[in-house]
Amino acid sequence: MVLAAVAARTTGIRLTSATTLLGVADPVRVYEDFASLDVISLGRAEITVGRSAFTEPFALFGHDTADYDALFAEKLGLPMVLGYIGGTLAHLRPLADAYRRAGERAGHPGTLGVAISTHFHADADPARARAVYPHYHEYLRPKRPGGRGFEVSQAAFDAGTSRQGAIMIGSAGEITDKLLDAVKALSLDRIFAQVDWAGLPAGLVEESIARYATEIAPALRAA
Repeated sequence: MVLAAVAARTTGIRLTSATTLLGVADPVRVYEDFASLDVISLGRAEITVGRSAFTEPFALFGHDTADYDALFAEKLGLPMVLGYIGGTLAHLRPLADAYRRAGERAGHPGTLGVAISTHFHADADPARARAVYPHYHEYLRPKRPGGRGFEVSQAAFDAGTSRQGAIMIGSAGEITDKLLDAVKALSLDRIFAQVDWAGLPAGLVEESIARYATEIAPALRAA
């Protein structure tokens, strides 16, 4: 942690966590850890917290899943990140609207940020981008009988990578259009792109990141 903070301080980059499961964590310990990181990095630390999509952490730390919402609510009030890996923007819009209305009632009008986190892969060619389907299927399928995960059929994958779908896999142009749709529909402040998943070859991951940095991000900023 110290080495990462020093690197952030010297390069100017920001440090953010993967998802910290605040519902089952001690909020004081989480605060102390990230406050230390923030001091060392000269204010460049950020925290991403979540409630967990799976039940195992609750049993591990002795919490009842019936308290899923209450445990999280008593420990937090920050900008929201919506996981966007299925469905459509129409499914997310009511959540973002309800969150902002709650913020207004709590005295924070117009100050609460909303972001999405999505599975991402950009290629120069739409068909070649979608050829990663076997990796995607393997990534999400249950790895043992009754285990967590879900099967994504070819048809569901194709629907998810369409203009109306949630999966950000396609050409740089296709993904730019879909992200602009999301920004417009949800008034997004930030986009989290999950780029290294399911054992994708390193070269594909590097090319995808490069396209995000050189093609997609500039187009989003320009718009």
